[in-house]
Amino acid sequence: MFDGRGGSARRKKIHGDYKANRANKTRLRRHDHQNYATIEDEQEAMRWQFSRIVSYLDNLPVTFIAIDGIEADDTIAYIAQMYENISKKITIVSTDRDFYQLISPQLQVWSPIKKKMYDEAALLEEFGVHPTNYVVYRSFTGDTSDNIAGVNGIGPKTILKTFPELASADEFTLEQLHEKCTDKALLKESKNYQKILDNYGILQTNYQLMNIKLLDIPAQAMSVIRGIMQQPIPTLNKMEFQRLFMEDKMWTTMKNLPEWLNSTWLSLNAFAMQTNKK
Repeated sequence: MFDGRGGSARRKKIHGDYKANRANKTRLRRHDHQNYATIEDEQEAMRWQFSRIVSYLDNLPVTFIAIDGIEADDTIAYIAQMYENISKKITIVSTDRDFYQLISPQLQVWSPIKKKMYDEAALLEEFGVHPTNYVVYRSFTGDTSDNIAGVNGIGPKTILKTFPELASADEFTLEQLHEKCTDKALLKESKNYQKILDNYGILQTNYQLMNIKLLDIPAQAMSVIRGIMQQPIPTLNKMEFQRLFMEDKMWTTMKNLPEWLNSTWLSLNAFAMQTNKK
């Protein structure tokens, strides 16, 4: 899954600086042999590299999806919703913590960096939050990778102490949170309640930005995604993959390509071949 062209446009209308920290603003200086005269040259090189990645993926048993106007997170969330009621188990492989809000008895998230599987119990153990209320929790903390600021002075420990409701499987909405803060602020129980009320606008904005269950996807895009997912999975094309590999002189990066192709992709290719028989 990749972001489609203009995929961030909807969220940028909500928050103009959304993902602004990802744009190259200075020339990168790497320790390798590449040196670019301008940022534009480097960006053009990155576009070529991305196109090349797609060429490699086209020869592996994977389904490639990038829908214009839609971010990858939203595409994945929609696909998860499509299959949740008809699949015994769904696993999302990603380091993006936004997917934790989708965790359910049928859906789990594998973090390849941490090498850890997140289900409801694992999320509660690590964060003290149930998946049902994870977006509210994240609305406080923000997401630096997407340039979304959190609420200053309200850290994870304070959030959990102030709102133990977040650990419950019952939904604790922003409206309920606001009501609780209003009542507690009137009783002057803690300055944190008033601070949260003062920053309630940030919570509302962050909630809209980070909630991938809202599924604000046009019907036409949904139809395209369903059509792609219903198609047979492409099968492994070893010869073409190896041709690209040799053309790009990648042998210094991966010493034993045939072994990697067999150990990583043969079982997936067997499954892909089954989808082509239907």
